[in-house]
Amino acid sequence: KELGQNFLMDLRVVADLVDVSNPQPGDVYLEIGPGRGVVTKILAPKIKKVMAVELDPDLIPNLKKLSDMINNIGVVNDDVLNFLSSYELQGTYTFNKILGSIPYQITSPLLHELAKLSQKTKIELVVLLIQKEVAQKIAAQPPQASYLSNFVQTYFEVKFVRNVSRETFQPIPKVDGAIVLLKPKTYHLPPSPDDWSAFLHTSFKFPRKMLRKVFDEKMLQESNIRPDQRPQEIPLDAWFNLYKLYGKKNYESRN
Repeated sequence: KELGQNFLMDLRVVADLVDVSNPQPGDVYLEIGPGRGVVTKILAPKIKKVMAVELDPDLIPNLKKLSDMINNIGVVNDDVLNFLSSYELQGTYTFNKILGSIPYQITSPLLHELAKLSQKTKIELVVLLIQKEVAQKIAAQPPQASYLSNFVQTYFEVKFVRNVSRETFQPIPKVDGAIVLLKPKTYHLPPSPDDWSAFLHTSFKFPRKMLRKVFDEKMLQESNIRPDQRPQEIPLDAWFNLYKLYGKKNYESRN
């Protein structure tokens, strides 16, 4: 429980999770939270290598047994957030795709680490099984947009693939899941995920209030935003315009 572990048991969902990532013989995957290796053993024969990063030390012996049987599996006992934050693109740690059934409690910090990673490396895609509500939130468009949808969609094209019933996990979690596909964008207007995150947090601090309560009206109008609009109604391009006026002054000055 303390690690937020819910093991995926339905092999049809496992197959879908792998198939959405379109595995190719030359691919090197980072698998997040392989657990008992249910996904790993299906994925590994299709690709060049799997780097399986698992936090729970009790699961490592079985994963290493699996790697002895299928010799293109590398096992790392680490918190994936630590792994990604200290990641350097070199040697056996080079990967072009990321896949995983994610402990729901780390979804938001993981998405932030993936945004940073997408700017430093040539990741082709990310496939995650996450909490359904969060999956819907990151795929949302105005007028149902949120801080998280704007942040994630800055760095990734987001596709909501399918719902996953909570009954497919053991133990059964309290909520349903969903598979999402994230494809990194080739350009990023904000200078860094940290500065962009800070700006969006300011913007969505009072999501039910009109934006003139947060920003100068003249600045909003210059950004093609009506002062009486609310944050969830604003398209991403308009946030970029506002950032150029407000965010650069407030965040780039710190660097």
